[in-house]
Amino acid sequence: MSRETLDRLSGLALMAAFVLSLTGGLLHPIVDHESHSATSISHPGFPVAHLLVFLGGAFLLMGLPGLYARIAPRAGILGLVGFALYFLANATIVQGFAAYEAFVAPVLASDPATSGVLESDGALTASAPFALLQGLGGVALMLGMLLLGISIVRSRIFPAWAGALLAAAPVVLLVPVPETPVLTGLLIEAPRGLAVAAIGYALFNRRRSEGPSEVSPFSGKEPTRVSNQLT
Repeated sequence: MSRETLDRLSGLALMAAFVLSLTGGLLHPIVDHESHSATSISHPGFPVAHLLVFLGGAFLLMGLPGLYARIAPRAGILGLVGFALYFLANATIVQGFAAYEAFVAPVLASDPATSGVLESDGALTASAPFALLQGLGGVALMLGMLLLGISIVRSRIFPAWAGALLAAAPVVLLVPVPETPVLTGLLIEAPRGLAVAAIGYALFNRRRSEGPSEVSPFSGKEPTRVSNQLT
């Protein structure tokens, strides 16, 4: 498979990730300003929304290596750490929690015998290790977005605004806004999703006349040719 084909497939995956995750975020039911109460989780739209988020995360994981391969020659250690944190946080914590909320939590919430074990944040009442893991994963996710976004800006391979938006996305996640249908989904999914979708579009639209880089993306050397469409 050619480098051009891999770039285009990575670009498609990143754009699909944005559409699926954003749609899931917008459809996420929120009842009485609680997005993970037993009432919200038992809503018929809850598993559908999280299935879309889960699928969006799967496409994100398929596309991220292609993104990193393009910036690796200029990203340095900062980019590598940012990519590793963002990829691993999504592959473990984010995807694991999305799968739990799509397939497990609705079953617990719909049964009166088990609905009481759910906290308002969707966690299991007595699961301190789960809460700790979720907290550490959240820190890794936000730090990964920040470092990867900065590396994208510094690489000058993709649009600088996309990297800046990805780096700023963690700040949006920390804004104390009351949970509201549609708005909460936009705040969580739109900034980072739009950033990776813009990069995916740039990858997908690489000019056919541009040949693959003549150096390994992990060699630490700058590529000999960079498409004008990616700058």
